[in-house]
Amino acid sequence: MALLTHIIPLGFTRILLFLIISVPCMEFYGQTLSKSEQSCIERILETDSRLGAIRNHECETKTLSTTIQNYVIALEALDFKDCPNNFEQAFQDHIQTWKNMTSVTDRHPHLRGEMHELFDQIKQTNDSTAFNTYLSQIWRTWDVIEKTFK
Repeated sequence: MALLTHIIPLGFTRILLFLIISVPCMEFYGQTLSKSEQSCIERILETDSRLGAIRNHECETKTLSTTIQNYVIALEALDFKDCPNNFEQAFQDHIQTWKNMTSVTDRHPHLRGEMHELFDQIKQTNDSTAFNTYLSQIWRTWDVIEKTFK
């Protein structure tokens, strides 16, 4: 997680430069990746970044659960054909954790606003324990995905 949080604010051009420089060195769990695997991972992560930006603001006009469902549907439509199997499995686990989160967000259909602000509001409710559990799972599964970059 730390690597992406450092490069995301840099802008798209710098991200591409970072990827061009680092692609020959990319490994996934100690395995050197082929160019097609590297390309697949980069495409998936770039798409997720765009979808995440949409997700973060879509809940300003739609329920949080609808927003999460739309995000999940878009992620499930991604083509992992050339990605390493372990990467795809890690991403599928991440998608499932987002699906699980809706068991809490379904109970808050009235909330509207930027996603992280809504998360802060839910943390102040009786659902905070379950919510924090699911949120931790989301971050844990994302951490596994980010370990793609070494």
